[in-house]
Amino acid sequence: MVSQLKEIQLRPNIEAHDLETKLKRGYKFLLQGDKVKMLMQFRGREMAYREAGMEKFKTIIQTVVDYGAQIESEPKIMGNRIITILAPDRKALDQRMKEEKREAQLEAKEAKEANEANETSEAQS
Repeated sequence: MVSQLKEIQLRPNIEAHDLETKLKRGYKFLLQGDKVKMLMQFRGREMAYREAGMEKFKTIIQTVVDYGAQIESEPKIMGNRIITILAPDRKALDQRMKEEKREAQLEAKEAKEANEANETSEAQS
């Protein structure tokens, strides 16, 4: 399998839902075996708050690492950008996939049991 470098661009004042959407895309890239280049770009007055942006960027990176990535290059400030590269951690991703599959099977089983219980109660009435 050929690994590609995918890029996710962020801004320092990104809203929670937008961040969630970008992180889901990043998780998808990692599951496909691609490396992810995360980039936070500052414009205008945001340049005065690069340190606060770096802290936010590090927390975002930590959530991706917790999901199943490893930091290939530490975050670096380059002009008006902060850049890092993350690579998939196969062991962590495989374990996460097993857990998600197990949870999906449990949910399906519970839904089936609830549906059967509902049908039996309707048949009795």
